[in-house]
Amino acid sequence: MIRKAIRGVWSTASKVAEKEIQIRLEAEIGNSSSACQDLDVFKLAHQLALKTYSTTKTFPSAETLGLVDQMRRAATSVGMNLMEGAMRLGSREYRQFVGIARGSAGEVCINYFSPEI
Repeated sequence: MIRKAIRGVWSTASKVAEKEIQIRLEAEIGNSSSACQDLDVFKLAHQLALKTYSTTKTFPSAETLGLVDQMRRAATSVGMNLMEGAMRLGSREYRQFVGIARGSAGEVCINYFSPEI
């Protein structure tokens, strides 16, 4: 069961990274939160957060203050950074936030392979 969830989160995080180019191009439609929320990459980031929250509910209670909290923060960070970057005025700032979001997605993935699980 946990392996299936790991594959699902890994797949979602990989799609977030692959869509990085798409979101940069589509961001040119304007700086609005509704435009960003319609993008596939934003929807994938939301799925990543939801899957991470549901999957980490099954982790041992001893991990609640450590690994679970870190994974949840990283997963929610993906969507938040995409949105914050989309709301910035310049493309340089936007690229910076997309990079941060991509790093957070990677952080979620690597934690699923942590030896504590």
